[in-house]
Amino acid sequence: MRKKRNIWLFVVVLLAISLLYAWYERSISEDGIVIHVIDVGQADCAVIESPDGNVIIDTGTDASEHIVRAYLQSHGLTSFSYMILSHPHDDHIGNADMILREFEVERVICAENQSETPIWLNFLRLMEEQILCGDLVWVKPDIGDVFWIGALRIEVLMSPSKDNPGENNDSLLLRTDYGDCSMLWTGDAEHKAEEAFLSNIPVERLCVDFLKVAHHGGSGSSSESFLQAVRPQLAVISCGQDNSFGHPHEETLRRLEAVGSQIYRTDLHGSFRLLCNGKEFLLLSSVHENARSVWR
Repeated sequence: MRKKRNIWLFVVVLLAISLLYAWYERSISEDGIVIHVIDVGQADCAVIESPDGNVIIDTGTDASEHIVRAYLQSHGLTSFSYMILSHPHDDHIGNADMILREFEVERVICAENQSETPIWLNFLRLMEEQILCGDLVWVKPDIGDVFWIGALRIEVLMSPSKDNPGENNDSLLLRTDYGDCSMLWTGDAEHKAEEAFLSNIPVERLCVDFLKVAHHGGSGSSSESFLQAVRPQLAVISCGQDNSFGHPHEETLRRLEAVGSQIYRTDLHGSFRLLCNGKEFLLLSSVHENARSVWR
């Protein structure tokens, strides 16, 4: 009889734990934000999904157009409060025109520059058409600009000067915060830009939980001094499987491991989502399923 009671007690406790976990997961998904890191090969594309509006940061190459469109549509990401373009290289802006044509975008954040690539010029023409129609606002970022979407804070830490050529070191450096969770977005910034970051930005503003690793994990970025200042608990690398550049480079991986970063790579893990409730991040392998704590 006692054994039977113990079994029933175990079943009740297990059921209670399951219900509590389900309630917890549901509550953080309703109250938090989801970071989508989209596998676009040797390129960058990420989305911050929040209850008050979405942000897309870079858009991949035009070769990944069908991937980006299908991913966004399948996750119900049909409108964006902001589209942020780190710099005008094709692997970061390749689908920017498609996003403007097929999705609802309220504002574009990107710097003015002298890029003459066909993809950039085509995007500029389309953006200017929508601006003239009153459907779009072009936000030209300055250092210190802060944008809010509900509880999500977006801050411009570094921005290139007007009419810059739009090279890797002209990338926007952005910090996003949601509750106690902090994220750093670096585009393709290389060592020269990182040195400027370290010279001009207080260390406490650079130290974050989540780092979008610059330039697909190339050794010309993510210097030891930069990573010692940032010390990300989670490092995300967007790169193509068996890419011809050899990204991410072993030196970069060693430097990230030396500061204790947990590394996620699109070439190994594909697209993935991180759920953030303002206190911790959780890795989601599928929507509302198989969640586990990444860190506290």
